[in-house]
Parts: sequence; structure tokens; C-alpha cells
Amino acid sequence: MLSVARWVLRALLVLNLFVGGVLLLLLLWSFADAPRFASTITRAFAGRDVGSLLFWARVVLAVVAPVMIAAHLLFRNLLAMLGTVEAGDPFVPANAARLQTVAWCLLAIQVCDLLFGWAATEFDTLAGERTSGWSPGITGWVAVLLVFVLARVFREGARLRDDAELTI
Repeated sequence: MLSVARWVLRALLVLNLFVGGVLLLLLLWSFADAPRFASTITRAFAGRDVGSLLFWARVVLAVVAPVMIAAHLLFRNLLAMLGTVEAGDPFVPANAARLQTVAWCLLAIQVCDLLFGWAATEFDTLAGERTSGWSPGITGWVAVLLVFVLARVFREGARLRDDAELTI
């Protein structure tokens, strides 16, 4: 099971870089070839405020960068934790710090999701139709709290284990 988790995390690292890279290139293209990008929006949403649609489309695409960075850090830390689990020593202070980083990454992703939702909703309103499919959710926020608590549990577990080893 651990080898499958390692494979999945490595695949997610590559997928994150690929998809994030494509979306960031699309953002750069929206500036480098603004007339063509604007004409694409004009064709898709005739009669709408193209300038505003272009702005909100760029905001949606710009949210990709911080999410990509947070996801990369999250996957790298999970891989490092997996290494300690495979070595048979998961309750180490480093894993508590890694879990704390994972929690902060999840929080960053949740905040970016709100920004994405705001931008997508503005785009939808200007476009006159629901194109984003975004809706707020509570699950990610619960996950953030859960991982912060787990980081604390790991920190205490590592401390107790170290204390027990000193008394033996």
C-alpha cells in the first residue's frame, strides 16, 4: 500500500507541474497575445464586456501559481513523511513540522479557492451564464483544522517517545 501511495504522490507532483504550467502559459498568452485572447472571449460571449471578462479570466488563471506552489510543497512533505513510515519511525519531530507545513499548504489552497470562487462568480455574472461550476465547500476547511490538530498530535507523540527513550 505504501508503494502505491508513493507512486500516486509522485504522479501528482508531475501532474501538478504539468497542469499548472499549462495554465500559467495560458495566463502569459493572455498578455502576450491579448488581442487574440480577447477575440476568443468575444466569440464565446458576444455582447458582453470583454475587458472585464478578460480581467476576471486572468485572475482565475493567476490563482494557479500559489495553488501550484502549495500543492508541490504538500506532496513533497507527504513523500518525506512516507519515507519515515517506510523506515518504521513515523513519530519524529520532523514529521510534526511536515504536517504543520501540509496544514499551511491546505489553508493556502482553501484561501486561493475562495479567490478563485470570487473571480469565477464575477466572470459568470459578466458572461451571463454559469461557466465555472464553483461552489463553496466546508470539507477543505475541516481538513485544514484536522491536519493542524494532527500536527500537534505528532509533535506530542514525538516528544513523549523521546521522553520514554530517555527514561529507559
